[in-house]
Amino acid sequence: MMTTPAFFLLASDNPLDHVVRHDVGEGPWFRLFDHDIYLTNSLLMLLVAATISVVAFPLVAARHRAMKVPRGFVNFVETFVQFIRDEVARPNLKQHAGRFLPYLCTTFFFILLCNLLGLVPLADIVELSSAALGREPVEHIGGTATAHIMVTAGLAITTFVVIHLSGVLQVFRDLRSGTRGHGHHGPAGEGDHGHSDDPGHAAAAGEGHGHGHAHAAGRGRDPVSALLLAPVLYIWNFAPHLFKPAQTRSAGDVGMWAVDVFMWLFFLPLEIVGALVKPFSLSVRLFANMVAGHIVIASILMMALLPKQPAICAPIAISSAVGAAGLSLLELFVAFLQAYIFTFLSAIFIGAAVAPEH
Repeated sequence: MMTTPAFFLLASDNPLDHVVRHDVGEGPWFRLFDHDIYLTNSLLMLLVAATISVVAFPLVAARHRAMKVPRGFVNFVETFVQFIRDEVARPNLKQHAGRFLPYLCTTFFFILLCNLLGLVPLADIVELSSAALGREPVEHIGGTATAHIMVTAGLAITTFVVIHLSGVLQVFRDLRSGTRGHGHHGPAGEGDHGHSDDPGHAAAAGEGHGHGHAHAAGRGRDPVSALLLAPVLYIWNFAPHLFKPAQTRSAGDVGMWAVDVFMWLFFLPLEIVGALVKPFSLSVRLFANMVAGHIVIASILMMALLPKQPAICAPIAISSAVGAAGLSLLELFVAFLQAYIFTFLSAIFIGAAVAPEH
């Protein structure tokens, strides 16, 4: 039976208890390839958030199609979708916004659900209810999934794959359509800067403009050569081409090409490091903000148990409760803010890969 006083459950006997990984139940849930698989509280909350997303949002979409004027919860969800579309996707992705809006909305709502579920004290409710009924509780039910670095790292790795896969696919599309190849850096107006979906613009660019891979409109490559060339072009344009001549007509132009390739080799490792830092920053930012809030709230609640003199116990307990309530409201704001920041930065990074001219 439980021996921990019920009041301790308000903050647990350790402020880190809310954010560290816990196994749910005793023993592994199943074996996979000779490895024991345990169900952790973070995995459980991920599954809960995923289940809510899979079940609720198709129903909301169906209700939205059936309603002439959205109202209630449907209108609430539509407000966020429109915000992501108008303030996140369109400014950063321009003409590509519609293609990536489903991913951005999915990312936003999934992270938001994980953050909000972490504010519900499920573990404390279960333990207090079990104690009141005189039953042995199932411990560590609930928690904030995004307060675990492996969860946020998984979300960031997914965004990393979307960023660079989308960049390569955009180069493939441009090669197939006959528009200019993917560009990542360079002065405006030069062929190494960006791509265009306007065939007339690509035709005006000419064969020799860009990185030597531009094609006039209507002269797109066949699927096989475009597929093979797309990742090469993407990597070629991953680092800036500061000295690349617009045309090669003299020995001086050849020398500028040599200088440009040398500087490209210098900048490429830095760009690769930058590409790796982006998902790292996404994961650490989300993880750190969700962890910090829960630790502070738990620590403030535990302050109510520290005084030994009855005269100051009540004032400190009241102050702790009021402070924890205020911080809980701040945590609610942070839950929305961090979901927005993760989604907004993901849109910026994807936009840099598929629409670098913006």
